[in-house]
Amino acid sequence: MKSFTKAAWGFLLSITFSTSLMANGLLGKQLSTIENSILNDSIINRQTDIINNRVDRVKNKKQSLVDLEQLLTHLPEGEVSSLIAPVGNLTESINILDVAGNTLFREVEVENGWRAIEHQWLVMTSQAELKQLQQLARNNVVALVSTKEFNTLGLILVQFKVKPLFDNKEQLTSILPSSLHNKLARDYVYQTQSNSQDPNISQVNTEAPSNKEINPIQSLNSESQLDETLNNAACLAPLSIGMVDTAIDVQHPVFKNKTITRQSFITENLAAPKAHGTAVSALLVSNSSQVPALLPKAKLFAAEVFYGQNDFSQGANLFNLVSGINWLLSQEVSVINMSLAGPDNPILANVINIALTKNIAIVAAVGNEGPHSPPLYPAAYKNVIGVTAVDDKNRLYRWANRGDYVDFSAHGVSVKTARLSGDFGFESGTSMAAPVITAYAACAKYKAEQTSANYLDLLNTQALDLGDKGYDTLFGNGRIGGS
Repeated sequence: MKSFTKAAWGFLLSITFSTSLMANGLLGKQLSTIENSILNDSIINRQTDIINNRVDRVKNKKQSLVDLEQLLTHLPEGEVSSLIAPVGNLTESINILDVAGNTLFREVEVENGWRAIEHQWLVMTSQAELKQLQQLARNNVVALVSTKEFNTLGLILVQFKVKPLFDNKEQLTSILPSSLHNKLARDYVYQTQSNSQDPNISQVNTEAPSNKEINPIQSLNSESQLDETLNNAACLAPLSIGMVDTAIDVQHPVFKNKTITRQSFITENLAAPKAHGTAVSALLVSNSSQVPALLPKAKLFAAEVFYGQNDFSQGANLFNLVSGINWLLSQEVSVINMSLAGPDNPILANVINIALTKNIAIVAAVGNEGPHSPPLYPAAYKNVIGVTAVDDKNRLYRWANRGDYVDFSAHGVSVKTARLSGDFGFESGTSMAAPVITAYAACAKYKAEQTSANYLDLLNTQALDLGDKGYDTLFGNGRIGGS
């Protein structure tokens, strides 16, 4: 009886306090009936929004699990040996560890289901604006993490952390100079668009490759084998191409006698995943008849920007992504392959636009988030070449994004390519299709420079129309390259 009486009194007091708050206001001011009504409506609307957001998140998580279950159940036998791990399967927060097992930073899910480094933001500044940020740091309003001047891009990028109270754009812009409001973004995390789920294949590999027999081009036993290998090539021009990806297992025999210049942009004490970058780069510059190179005589410049999230996926934060692009621009590459995808933001948009104005083609995977996914970036930026994947029967890859940012199609289902420890395997995803278009775009640019033609016109003439006649949002302008 005593507990019931206490509960009743507590309930009555809560009503009295609530009524008093509404009547007198937070500052003791007497509120009118209309003001009380507005206050009530505001509270109800805010609570409704919170509930709706939670319901939507539960629905999205449930749908992701259903989609994954259907993929695992209905994937045709032999279609591919390593399955895609959708981004939605990552936990809401991940501690990113160094090689000693210590937490370096925390990756979390933020608004709209995107991922970012917890409480970390980026802003493009001028020297004058940088001084204002430094003053905010001295006042302990923000904590500066890194300030870097990118000479090739011509911008200063500041990486900083905020307190939880200011960890949203509305609150953050209230303390920043107004000139920075449209130059601000979270330190978003981008994903590769083909992830291995074979538990026998680690994303991080530090062991020496096996000594199994790999047939490099120069040791092929017959001219017919050599001809067959070279026939897969987009062209034999001595090109310089770039890619933004994971690290590469350069000890793999598939890269013997190949010129690959690498630069890492992740923290030194982070273990660098290698599987994805190895698979993508092998398609471009392989020296093996098992994976005939698209560009046998090209030099490859690889910006390594990804860290491991778990055994099967990897992420690249926006700051490292910008760092990698800046370095590639200084290497005078003609095309940059970006087999990755993530959210739109003013910083990445500006960086991509600068690269395009320097006459560098950007080729990007449109993404593996399915037909109902919103546009993913950088593929969805204007003048970036967005690539989708088809199988050897010209059927669209089931997980491929769709939309008016799809420009071309290429083989990206059950693609044989290099794996770690000197091995080979099959991969699927728009990640595997992007390097095909990167190769053909590089060749078209090379030819266009000699003939004063438009390289995109040359690309279009090579496309096999698929789907509806002419351009469509599934296959773009059509398929380029063989199977």
